[in-house]
Amino acid sequence: MTLHVNGWRPDTCTCEVEQVWDDAIPDDVPVFFRIIVTGQEHVGLNGQALFDAIKQDNDTKNDTLDEIEKQYPDIREPYIAEETGEPKTRMKWGIKHEWVFNGKDADRVLQYTLVGRTQSIVEKNRTQAALNTRIGVGRVNNI
Repeated sequence: MTLHVNGWRPDTCTCEVEQVWDDAIPDDVPVFFRIIVTGQEHVGLNGQALFDAIKQDNDTKNDTLDEIEKQYPDIREPYIAEETGEPKTRMKWGIKHEWVFNGKDADRVLQYTLVGRTQSIVEKNRTQAALNTRIGVGRVNNI
């Protein structure tokens, strides 16, 4: 058994925590170890509640980006990686994800915009319904 501790500064807030996992356990999920910095976004939380809120925000952001790319496969293009020669995909030029969280603590809501690709009303509604199903009603606004 070897325990590992690493710092985590997610791209969803200004918090920093340390998390721990055991490399002897296959697919071990890192768990809360300690708080290094509590950002203004989560100032009302501490300990495990802070870690859970940070993880929820990060999962919300990652699941949103994944769902958007499933809903709009035309925003990606194939290419061959120079270093390996393997086929991969990347965002098409001029298309990007923009997102920001509003709110504080455990009640933050992700505001998401797909830049460079127009969404019809039908597409936008379909995407919002998919996000509501996957992440939860009120957690993400597809604007």
